[in-house]
Amino acid sequence: MMNFLARYVALPGVLMGCMAAVSASAELASGTPEPSVAPRYALPETEEWDLASADGSRSYRILVHRPQGAPPPAGFSVLTVLDGNALFAGLVDASRAMRFEPAGSKGLMVVAVGYPGDAAYDMQRRTFDLTPDPSAAVRGPRAAFAQGGQREFLDFLLNRLRPELARRYPVDATRQSLYGHSFGGAFALYALYSRPDAFQAVVAASPSIWWNAQSVLKEEAGFMSRMSQAPDLPLQLSLRILVGGREPGPMVGDATALAARMQALSAKGLRSSLRVLQDESHMSVPAASTTDVLRFVASAP
Repeated sequence: MMNFLARYVALPGVLMGCMAAVSASAELASGTPEPSVAPRYALPETEEWDLASADGSRSYRILVHRPQGAPPPAGFSVLTVLDGNALFAGLVDASRAMRFEPAGSKGLMVVAVGYPGDAAYDMQRRTFDLTPDPSAAVRGPRAAFAQGGQREFLDFLLNRLRPELARRYPVDATRQSLYGHSFGGAFALYALYSRPDAFQAVVAASPSIWWNAQSVLKEEAGFMSRMSQAPDLPLQLSLRILVGGREPGPMVGDATALAARMQALSAKGLRSSLRVLQDESHMSVPAASTTDVLRFVASAP
């Protein structure tokens, strides 16, 4: 009896399924097209292409915003953005809107470095690319991720990406900027300390100075020592430090202390500044600072 009742109760659903299948077959036979998936929205004035590392073992998604119109006589200035999948769209929208301002951003290309796929953050790959060799045990979700690729990644930015950009676009080699957030902010500091001649403007947003037992401070100490031993070496470099007022742990204190230490190099030509976005948390800093970043880059000498 129970089997019969089960079949009886299920029968209307089966019949409806059969009727739907017959109806769909009839529509196909009559030439009625199936519903199509709408195409994705594409940001105007942008393009994307992939670029492999020098040894071919890793591929990066390169997202480029090139403003319309003729480039400046010396070529476009370039803002290289880390975590490109997450940060590119916001900076592009802000850059396009800022053209209506007197200073504008007509001569600036935004070049974001991301990873293949649709995820905003590829946590495994970014952890490797943006961090130093581990000197302390890592706990939590990132314990299983490889670390220590920042030297290779900086080499990719300077020796693979930069020549490719120069091959594809008219760019100004003397106006190159770097923007990173969180791990990317700590990487931006590493790039400044290890290659102070590579970028003319650096934005370190919410830099994870605490990571790896604050090992980035060792890089900073070496940088400060080299600068003190080269009294005639001028720094044509601008540093912008951003942090949210609602960030957890030591983030605000670390950023504030960093800004104070960098003031010692003002006599060398390092123009450094700090902005605390009081109402922002760690993950809202990038969206809240897009125009600040673009104005800073545009105003850098």
